[in-house]
Amino acid sequence: MRVEILGCSGSVMKGFNTTSIMVNGSLLIDAGSAATIMEDKDVLNIKDILLTHSHIDHIKDLPFILESILSSNNGSVCIWASQRTIDTLEEHVFNGLIWPDAQELTGEQGHRLNFKAIGNVVQDIQGLHVQAIEANHIPGALSFIVEENGKSVFFSGDTMFNQGVLKHLKSIGNGLRACFIETSFP
Repeated sequence: MRVEILGCSGSVMKGFNTTSIMVNGSLLIDAGSAATIMEDKDVLNIKDILLTHSHIDHIKDLPFILESILSSNNGSVCIWASQRTIDTLEEHVFNGLIWPDAQELTGEQGHRLNFKAIGNVVQDIQGLHVQAIEANHIPGALSFIVEENGKSVFFSGDTMFNQGVLKHLKSIGNGLRACFIETSFP
């Protein structure tokens, strides 16, 4: 599994980019500054986006990423998030006022934006096993465990200490290879 940190800051300043993590070149975790710093050709490789939650530092570039992908001939894009996050995005961002209505976002070739609520079951996304775990942040916030070939990586998103997550991570044992944990506030 190849993990590239594109940004991990809670704000935008010179030299700092908001949260975006690329996995294997086509799975994006959060869309903070991805479109701002990625090459156009690399943005077009994105097939799936996992969103930890709807705060602006995690979704800032999402509309621009979607516009690039849907206006190209590269196919559809799927956004995986909690139902609460999906509802928030549809109500407050993709509503026809801030950005086009999510249901109307279709590319020239009929490519679509697909929102998929990710629950507690492991999802197979691009050959990776992705498990969402409730984060201790805003309602609907998630952390993700991504597993490939028996090796797992944990992405906390924004969260406070969560005993349930710690217990789950311990159960992975030696298969847990890395933890990316937010540390914005003490």
